[in-house]
Amino acid sequence: MTAFFSHPLVAIVLFIGILIFIHELGHFLVGKFFGIGVETFSVGFGPNIIRFTRKGTEYCLACLPLGGYVKFAGVLPTEEVPERFKGMEMYKASRLARFLTILAGPLANLLLATAIYTSFAYEGIEKTPSYVGQVLKGGAAEKAGFQVGDQVLSIDGEPIKTWDALRVKVADNFNKSLTFKVLRAGEELNLKIIPELSLDKNELGL
Repeated sequence: MTAFFSHPLVAIVLFIGILIFIHELGHFLVGKFFGIGVETFSVGFGPNIIRFTRKGTEYCLACLPLGGYVKFAGVLPTEEVPERFKGMEMYKASRLARFLTILAGPLANLLLATAIYTSFAYEGIEKTPSYVGQVLKGGAAEKAGFQVGDQVLSIDGEPIKTWDALRVKVADNFNKSLTFKVLRAGEELNLKIIPELSLDKNELGL
């Protein structure tokens, strides 16, 4: 099941579906707040997998969540309005109410994006720690004494906390002597190495 949801195509469809749902929900909630009648709240297209009516509003969820709409009652004065929505027509709402109802969709997506990026900033994005995952047999790293599982703490005195930082430091100093401070079984060791490329990888398995 996890593999299914992690498939790129499935993930994209679900992501778009969430964006559409939040967008339409923004229209829906603000319109309801101002007393505008909602005939239909629908997400997706194709055959409906969920469909029910509550308090006069029809709610639909179709099998492909790649579209959606909110049908407000009486958007135009010429429209026929169900009896239950008489007096709740959109065209009878104030200009401010109509403006905010229309604006609510994109604004909801903006708030969602803000919430997501704020959570990333608060929690941080997990990065791969600076552990040596590969040492090529007979290579410079093996000759220098590196072992799989060594944690690189610093290079030439510069603290290294992530695998990306290690890669950048090594990539900028090929064919130069570097002093690595590594942590192995609770013991700190200093290892000297001149990084060299081997095919498309260097000796530390970068």
